[in-house]
Order: sequence, then structure tokens, then C-alpha cells
Amino acid sequence: AYQAAYRELEALIARQGVDNRHSIVIVIPVADSTHHLRACIDSVLTQCRTFGYGGMRNGRYCKVRVLLADDSADATAMKKNRRIVDAAEQAGLSVEYFGLEQQQALLQRLRDIDLRGIVGEYPADELAHKGQGMMRNIAYLRLAELRAEAAHERLLFYTIDVDQRFAVNMPGAEDGSAIQALNYFDDLDRLFSDGDTQVLTGKVVGDPPVSPAVMAGNFLDDVLAFA
Repeated sequence: AYQAAYRELEALIARQGVDNRHSIVIVIPVADSTHHLRACIDSVLTQCRTFGYGGMRNGRYCKVRVLLADDSADATAMKKNRRIVDAAEQAGLSVEYFGLEQQQALLQRLRDIDLRGIVGEYPADELAHKGQGMMRNIAYLRLAELRAEAAHERLLFYTIDVDQRFAVNMPGAEDGSAIQALNYFDDLDRLFSDGDTQVLTGKVVGDPPVSPAVMAGNFLDDVLAFA
């Protein structure tokens, strides 16, 4: 009933012809983990099919898309990741493949800016396996371009780990059962529409001697640096 209510809401919005909600760009960094990537992309598609956030036009989901930031070093893994992208595109999900070639092109476009403190220094032929932090930073530079290219859109950028899924794990389920019990995309839109929220993070954890407070402070310093 929960899922059906959201589909009915989407139908009503579609009949109105005006939808001012956020478009959501999901950023997925990946390094060789093809199996995890397939499950993650499948969960995005399942969310779209189950709740229909933003609806479809010409066979494509209108308000949900993916930026796949590939940090793989293995050529076979990169080919498999590209096939996953192609399959998602055929299913109606727009996915931008942001691989090594695309990353090099972006850094070349920004060659007049000193980015060493953000993306490090990597020879062109050794750009793979930079690590999740550097890969995210380079992806953020691409998101800045997307922001400039789509000035008319209300965009939300949502970065997740490749081993995550848009589903709720059932308590005590040994088989890892998960259900579509949350409309993540609608909840995110409401969170950023109904209040003054500018940044949302997951839980902040730290092992001694690093406290969660220190990690949260470092995170905020990073946000201010990008701002």
C-alpha cells in the first residue's frame, strides 16, 4: 500500500505537467568490484520501478541518474562495468560512465588550476586505484561541471559506496533479505525542500583515538574548502 500510494502520487504529478522537485544524481565510485556494482545499480532501478520518482519520458527516468566513477585498474573489470552501464541505459536509467579516459580529460580541462591538494599527483598512465577519497574528489569536479551545465535544474548529488543498496535489510534475516520499505528519492527531495538543509551525511563513526567529533570537524573543514 505504501508503494502504491507513491505511484498514485507520481501519476497525479504527471497529469499536472509540472514537477519542481529535485533531480538526483547518484555518484557511485567503483574499483574493480563488478559484482557489487551490478547489485547497486539494480537497487537504483528497483527504486525507480517501485516508486516511480520523477516519472518516465520516452522510456527514460526523468529525475534520477547515475555518475559511475570508475577507479578500476583491471581492463576486464572496466569492460564489465561498461556492460553494466549499457544494461542500465537500456532499462531506462541514464548513467554517465566517468572512467580513466574521462577523468584525464577533465583534469586536462582544469590544467590551469592547482588541484594537487584535492586530487594528488598521478601520471596519466597511473591514474587507476587512486583510492576512494581521491576518486570522490575528482568526481566532485565533474559534478561542478554538471551543476554549471544544468543551471535550470534543482540538483541533488548523492554519493554512496558501491556495496550499498537502496533497500531496507530485514531484522534477523540470515539470507540478507531486503525490501523496498523507503522511497529514498522522495525523502531526500523533501529533506532539502522543506528545511534549510544543505549537506546530509551518513553516520560518523571513529575508532579510538579518533573520536566521531574530530571526524565530523574534519568533514566540515572539507566542505568549507570546496565551498
